[in-house]
Amino acid sequence: KKYCLHEAEELARHYKDEDGNIKLGQAMMPKMADLGDAVHLMGASLGGYGFYDEEMEYYEEALRLKRLAVNGNIMKSVTAAETLHCMGFSLDNVGKGDDALECYDQALDIRLDCLGDNDLRVADTYHNKGALLCEEDRPEEAMECLEEALRIRELHYGEEHVSCADTMQWMGNLLR
Repeated sequence: KKYCLHEAEELARHYKDEDGNIKLGQAMMPKMADLGDAVHLMGASLGGYGFYDEEMEYYEEALRLKRLAVNGNIMKSVTAAETLHCMGFSLDNVGKGDDALECYDQALDIRLDCLGDNDLRVADTYHNKGALLCEEDRPEEAMECLEEALRIRELHYGEEHVSCADTMQWMGNLLR
């Protein structure tokens, strides 16, 4: 963990001026997004080893960097949506359902705006949100999300794909 943080700090040092402020020239924007992606991956790695608090810290920093890369207009950042989606998944895993739903909603807003309503990443977020709503005994909202996830997945994969079966299983849980 210390090594990952040291590497991120070393990378970030190259993007700061002598006063410690991040340089945000046009040439820096893609590099800031890349740094955000790297920090995101470090967070995901920590979460894989059960360091959930640290994972969220890295995700929050990744999100901050990704916002900087688009001059604060997060609605233009598909990679920010990926981080929000992962934050939702992690928050759900530690029992913070309301916070997870907020992240999923933000991720969906961005993904729908940037990618349209037939993208598989949109389906993934609908699926995860629907599963969480199912677990929280909110069947109507859950079914709406799961139906949309299934529609998109069937569009891309056909109805016999494993991801469609996964979504249908959640839908079946609601009908019991």
